[in-house]
Amino acid sequence: MKRWAPIKYRGFYDISRTFLTETGNQTFLFDCSFNDKEDEYAEAYKVYLMPELDEKELGGSWQDLRAKATRLLGEIPTSEIEFDPTLRQQVNVQALSRFGF
Repeated sequence: MKRWAPIKYRGFYDISRTFLTETGNQTFLFDCSFNDKEDEYAEAYKVYLMPELDEKELGGSWQDLRAKATRLLGEIPTSEIEFDPTLRQQVNVQALSRFGF
């Protein structure tokens, strides 16, 4: 069953490469970083459990946002993440069930 949740994102190349979403009372960061050495994006998102963030923390660059994470949950291949048709507004958070959410 699909469970849609809104996203806030930074970085877009074919898909949203770094985004935050909330489900229940939890906030998650999906981070698909660019690999300078290989000159391409990773094929998986690293998924982090995040603390509550205020608008000041979300302003500007998100490059170091993962440093605020309470923990790394694991990885999900980008091919397994389903976005809404715009690729910029919502994500199906059902993929988080592999981490117990």
